[in-house]
Formats: sequence, structure tokens, C-alpha cells
Amino acid sequence: MAKIPEPLLRRILVDALTVAVPDAQVPTSIVSVARIVLPLAPPRAFDVAVRTITRDTREAGKWEDRLKIQLTSLKGIAHVDAILGLTVIGDEPLIVSIDPGDHIPTIGSSNSVQFPEALVLEALATQQEVTHRKDNGELVRAFPSSLLVPFLLRRAVSPAATPTLPEATYRTYRARTRSSAFSPAIRALFRHRCAVCGVALGLVEAAHILPHAMSGDDSEANGLCLCPTHHAAFDTADLLSFSSDRTIWINTAKLELLESRGLMDGAHLVLATASSALTPVDVNQSAQLQERHSLDREDGAWAPRHDLTF
Repeated sequence: MAKIPEPLLRRILVDALTVAVPDAQVPTSIVSVARIVLPLAPPRAFDVAVRTITRDTREAGKWEDRLKIQLTSLKGIAHVDAILGLTVIGDEPLIVSIDPGDHIPTIGSSNSVQFPEALVLEALATQQEVTHRKDNGELVRAFPSSLLVPFLLRRAVSPAATPTLPEATYRTYRARTRSSAFSPAIRALFRHRCAVCGVALGLVEAAHILPHAMSGDDSEANGLCLCPTHHAAFDTADLLSFSSDRTIWINTAKLELLESRGLMDGAHLVLATASSALTPVDVNQSAQLQERHSLDREDGAWAPRHDLTF
């Protein structure tokens, strides 16, 4: 779960807003705190702090199932209506909200908020808002991005009700759509076979190399054909990655955590695959694979498949 750069965070925020409210207005920069305006009747506005969700890794290369939202840059901020952490799992943007009243205007002894990864995965699986009450009483909410506008409207205030923020440049956005041709094109490109294990049987799915929520890229250069198991291993479980030469890489730090919990049954069935992924004809995917691989390797410790035995 790599850190998402600010421009991509902003793009994810824009997509989540415009799916529900066309012509949403978002500042061209969302660093620190940004005022979002929804052109409803009457118009609604709210001040949000948007941060990337990262893994709470205390030791280099160690895999933990705790996530965090960093709050250091909110020191000195007097007011926000919502603190939002954003991440992408597979092609699904997910949002975690923490109560500003617990952190504004004073950042406590901890400059970050930690919460279990299972909270986000449950929101992904159920497509509903999921809550977690921490030992200190703090409430953390996780929900799919499609529920962002209803969540914010429960907290929205008028522009006059909040302190003045620094002047910002705004743009009006419309929803970004996905191509219905992507899935059939990718399956055909790989001859309806999983790029990792080669299985066909009508089971394969199209996966984005760079998540659509981050890239908006529905081209053949940004697609892999994967069976459901290897799709989940790549996008949800963070077990697989692919370098630009299509070498398959395994997240050994994640495997260590799974082994410590007695969850390695079937590893040979999933991970004892070929050392490199199938190559589609006449499509160069090296740039997309390398960018995704660089993001993957920011989180955990990785080794080429051919260096491992299962």
C-alpha cells in the first residue's frame, strides 16, 4: 500500500465527488486543507483534509496489517469538517474517515492514526460503511468512494460558517467514465488465459496494471488477464507484482506474516507458478508494469519468483 502522490489523491477525490454530483468544484491543490463546493440546492461547502493511507511499518521490510493516516501537516489548523484517508485496492478507491474533533485544533502525542487493515478490506467486500472503535474511544469509519458524498452531506456546512481559508484556484469537474471495451479486449489479448498460471476455463478477468482510479487508463497497455485467485493476489492481497520484463515477484514480507499465523496452506498452488508472466502480442506494457512495480516495492520486501521454492 504505497503512498499516493498529491495529484493522484486529488483525482481520486474528484472522481468520488463527480459520480454523485456533476460539476463539483475542487481546488487545483488539496495540500493541507481544501474547501470543496457541491453545486446543490442550496450549495454545500466543507473543508477537508485529504491524506494518503499507508502501512504502519515500524521496521524496514516488515509487513504489518495495521494502516495509518499521517496528521503531522495539520498542526496549527484551527478547523476542518472531515479528515479523509484515501487508498486504492485493485481498482476500488476506499476512504477512511477519522473524527476531526479528536485531532483539531491540537495534534496529540501521536502524529498519526492507526487502524486495522481488516476494516478497509471489510468495506471493500461489503461495499458499505464499516466502523471501528479504538481502545482510546476514537471512531474510525471506512467506506467505498461511492459513499463519500452522502458521508460529507451529513457534515456539510455553509461557506460562511467556517473560517476563511487561503484563496484557492478552483476547477469544475465532470465524472470520468470507464471503457466497456476494456475487459473483452484484455481477455482476447491474452487468449483468455491467466498471465500467471495459464488457466482458461472461462474463469479469467481483466485487471488494470495501474489502477483505473489512479490512472484513468483503459488501454490495452494497462491490462492483464488473470484468474480470480491471481487477480486477488495481485490487487487485494499484495502478494504478486510484475517488473517491466514481466518477471513475477513475490512479497516475502507478507508471506512471513501469513506463515506466523498459520495461513500458508495452498501457497504452492498459488505461488509455485512460472517465473514470468505471459506476454501479449504487439502490445508493450513495460512502462505500466514498471510504474506499478515501483509502487508495490515501496511496501514490504520482494523477491523474484525464480529465487523462491514452495
